[in-house]
Amino acid sequence: MDATRDFAEEMAFAMLSEPDLGLAADRDRIEERLERAERPAKASIDALIYCGLLRVEDDVLVTFSHRRVQEYFATCAVIRGRGHVTRTDLLTDGRWREIARR
Repeated sequence: MDATRDFAEEMAFAMLSEPDLGLAADRDRIEERLERAERPAKASIDALIYCGLLRVEDDVLVTFSHRRVQEYFATCAVIRGRGHVTRTDLLTDGRWREIARR
């Protein structure tokens, strides 16, 4: 389960930090960017869908079940040092507003 949680954190961070992904990202693009040898991205996405943390839209896009869920996992990634966000970005870039509040 730790691998799935790690993946959720990386995915949430990527969706916030990479403008071409956004809040609802193409599943193939997410799988391509976050593929890991120890646990394939497809398996992690399937697990997150199964437990209700992700949902599929239009059979192609994946999104977190709620914006707060994505913010939680992205915050965890920043706290754990998995994603780098500068202090200036935390204070001035709207994408990081909720993370800065935590």
